[in-house]
Amino acid sequence: MSKADRTFELVRIELERAQTYFDDFHTYHQGFSVLKEKVDELWKKIMDKNPDRDEVRREAIHVAAMAIRFIVDLDTAANPRGLRLMKKIGGE
Repeated sequence: MSKADRTFELVRIELERAQTYFDDFHTYHQGFSVLKEKVDELWKKIMDKNPDRDEVRREAIHVAAMAIRFIVDLDTAANPRGLRLMKKIGGE
């Protein structure tokens, strides 16, 4: 398994965990707010005097999972135009 495959697997696990414990995003504003919060947490870890690599990586995985969740929750389920876009770019 490649390094990228392992990383994608960690993102998938985080995405599934978040979907289990938290409701879907219902608006773009809600999705953006959660995504921004995760980016802010990543930035805070990066700006530490001596950033811990594992903590930075963990926060980056959270950002990736929330970005995917934003797409899944808002651009496919809640927005029929999103489905057309996914088909147009080679998705489902």
